[in-house]
Amino acid sequence: MPRRKELKSVAYGVADHFVSRYNEIDGYWALGILYKQANHNKIHTITLDIIKQEIHPNQIDPTDLLTYFHSYLNKLLINHHFKPAIIQKAIIEINFHIQATDLENLYKNIYGDPFECTVYLTDDLHKTFFSKRRGCCKEHSKEKECQSLRVLPHLSHP
Repeated sequence: MPRRKELKSVAYGVADHFVSRYNEIDGYWALGILYKQANHNKIHTITLDIIKQEIHPNQIDPTDLLTYFHSYLNKLLINHHFKPAIIQKAIIEINFHIQATDLENLYKNIYGDPFECTVYLTDDLHKTFFSKRRGCCKEHSKEKECQSLRVLPHLSHP
């Protein structure tokens, strides 16, 4: 049986993957899309409940993020030798309205505005493990971004 403090590592894995450029919606960076929706709706914080498959506020369109991260969390738990039922609550919280650090202010024009992503995992003993990641992102723009090749149909060779 693994030690429960390894759940902090699981939380880190979810947070790290969530802010990663590999977290995509239709081939575009998911955080940029969420940031655009948040700004359009004048929202500063988005909360995804991975277990209940809910997003708050509900003006945000989660597409397949909730389903994907539910199965990603279960995969990480199994890789760490936990049963997925050990997690009673799994929350991903993205805050787009945070104070920028000096480095984030320096690179704001290149990388965009600062954000903070926090993943909270609560186990069946009601202990919460969390991990935070910071970064910068700009609003999604099809004109300025390249779509990932992973979503395009494969070309057939004769």
